[in-house]
Order: sequence, then C-alpha cells, then structure tokens
Amino acid sequence: MNELALRRRASSYERLFKSFERLLKLSERAFEGGSHVARALCELYAMMTALQIRVCLDESDGIRDTYAPLWGVPQVHLGIQGELPKHEVIEKAMTELFSALELESRVGVSTALEQMGVVSLCPVTENQFPRMELVAGRLVGPARIIPLVELAHFAAEFGDFGRAQKYTEEARTFDPTSWELYSLCVVEGLIAFNTGDIRGAIWQLDKSINACQMDENAHLSSAVYGPNLALARKLLVYGERLEVLRHLMKCKDVWHLFKAYFDKWITQIEGGETGEFLASEVFEQMNQPSYRLKVQWMSACSLGGCSSSPRPSSSHPAS
Repeated sequence: MNELALRRRASSYERLFKSFERLLKLSERAFEGGSHVARALCELYAMMTALQIRVCLDESDGIRDTYAPLWGVPQVHLGIQGELPKHEVIEKAMTELFSALELESRVGVSTALEQMGVVSLCPVTENQFPRMELVAGRLVGPARIIPLVELAHFAAEFGDFGRAQKYTEEARTFDPTSWELYSLCVVEGLIAFNTGDIRGAIWQLDKSINACQMDENAHLSSAVYGPNLALARKLLVYGERLEVLRHLMKCKDVWHLFKAYFDKWITQIEGGETGEFLASEVFEQMNQPSYRLKVQWMSACSLGGCSSSPRPSSSHPAS
C-alpha cells in the first residue's frame, strides 16, 4: 500500500466536505437551488475520491486479503441516502484509520471507513461508475455538461477509456466551448493515445489549447482551472518533444500567472529532461476536488443549474 498516496486521498476527501459545508452556507444566502447543485457535485467528487481511497487500500495483497470482508456490504440502492458526512467527523476518523492500519485492526479500519462515509459512497468498486452516473443525472439541461466532463476526465485517469468515450460523446451533444471543450479534447487525445493513434493524440492536444484561445471569454474561463497536462506528459515520454514544447508555449498565453512554471519545464525539456509536470503546489490545489467543487458550482449556476450567476473570474485557488 502506498501510504503517502492514501494520506493524500484522505486529506483531499476531508477538504472536499469542508468546502462543501462552506458552499452550502453561501448558496442558502445567494442562490435559489444552489444547495441542490452543490450537493450533487460534492457527492460526485466524494464518490470519485472514495473509489481512489478504496484502490489505495486494495493495491497491497496483504491489505486486500485482510480487509476484503469489509467490502461485502449489501448494496440495496445505487444512490446515496441520508446526510453526507461532516468534515469534523472525517478528520477524526482519518486519524483512527491510520492508527488502525498500523495496528492491523480490521474492526478499527472498518469503523473508520464507515465513519468517513467511504463504505456508503463506494460499497462496491465494480459498480461505482453506474452509481456516479445516477448522481450526475441530477443536473439537467445545459449544466449537465459539467458532471459529464468530470466523469470523462476521471474515467480516462482511471484507465476506463470505454466509459471515457461514452461520457465524451454525450458531453459533445451540449456544444461545449472554452474549458469544457479543452478538457474533452484532452480526454479524446488520451483515448487516441491508448489505441496507438499518436497522430490523433497530437491533433487533440493542439485542439485542446486552441479551445482556450477562441475568444476572450474562453480565455478567462479556462484560466480559472488548472491545465490538464496528462496528454502532454504521455506524448513527451513517447518522444514527441517538439509537439509538447509547442503546446507548453501556447499554455503560457492562457495561464499567464504560471509563466515561470512553463518556462522551467520548457528549459528542462530542451535540455533533454522530461519536465516535472504539475510539480507546483498551486496547480495541485487547482485540481483538488475542493477547488473544482467551488468553480464548477458557479459554472453550473451560470448554465442554469441554479439561479443565474456570472462565470467565475480568474483567481488563485482558495485553501
């Protein structure tokens, strides 16, 4: 088991719920229907992170053999019932989880995971994507593109390219622009790369950054989110150094605040190194579920998911 990865996932999980509770207070004051959207998005991100926590625990044969009985929880429904866990409870249960793992206490691990809500959010790993689809279905109309893009990105990251393709095709029916189009192009590039279509992957890489530069609105909208360099990283390892350098040069025109990072990576690649992509605390924060929850909630409201509100403006992510 990669304990560091597990701690990161668990910490990300706790911060998500802390952000959600703050967002609920804001939505109650400012946006009619905003709490419904906030809960749906929080639940979706929580289910993703719960699956990642499960995977971290299952990676070790010893852990999997020891705690396999914990995952036999009867699944009587696909959705989530009752209240979502509170971040204070999660924070306390996280400490108990790692103490129980150190002591190899099955009962302690089971209790901590139940208190964290991980068992209810991800009782069976094999059925997690269908369950997440049901939660995503709570957003209807134009705002539905938001959970579809998130599902496509997560499925590609998880290596389920069949589902990634499915979510991408459905998201395309909403005529995506700016950041949504950027993200879908990256996912489509990863799908192409997975099939060995390197030319197609490069074409999608170029299309992705072009989507961020279509007009001023696309530029501003895309700058709110962190860049997704997963496809660029794969192409660089494959040997497409010039294409990746060209992509990073264009990225500087979108993410002005992070020009120094791109310049560093460009210099590293030109010198024959692979570049430490995403070796930035700011980029890491911008890709955390807690941050994405906030910006995607505002984006959903602007698309009619709750009462109208402006698209988020570019800023540093909140801690």
